[in-house]
Amino acid sequence: MQTTDKLILSASTSNDPVVELAVAEALPMVPFLHPERVTRAVFEPGVTDIEAAALLHAYLRGFRQRGGLLVNSEPVSALIHRSGSWTVSTRKNTWQTKTLINAAGAWADEMDVAVLVDWIERETLIPVQRISHSWAGLRS
Repeated sequence: MQTTDKLILSASTSNDPVVELAVAEALPMVPFLHPERVTRAVFEPGVTDIEAAALLHAYLRGFRQRGGLLVNSEPVSALIHRSGSWTVSTRKNTWQTKTLINAAGAWADEMDVAVLVDWIERETLIPVQRISHSWAGLRS
């Protein structure tokens, strides 16, 4: 069992169990995932809320421990995916990476939305309806 597996399953208590599920059991719970992309699953039946700030900080710690780079205050000017590698450019820098994490949240539309929508369509079964935006002026 890998270290991450031990860490996740060690969070289990008698009051709040964390159990590993067979993929066939997990897929009906998250039907928008491509079955061939899921290799393992865990479930916490008693969870009703998440402390979002603590969870995000834990993700960020793990990200940095694995050599991840978080860049703030540099709007993306170009985002290209070619031959399994991403090239991300800002006015100040350009990076290349195999894995790109969009942590822009509500500001994600400032990134290349077409690339993100393509990823959603490719990696999940979520239907995406592409719409073109137009401006309508309103008067009071």
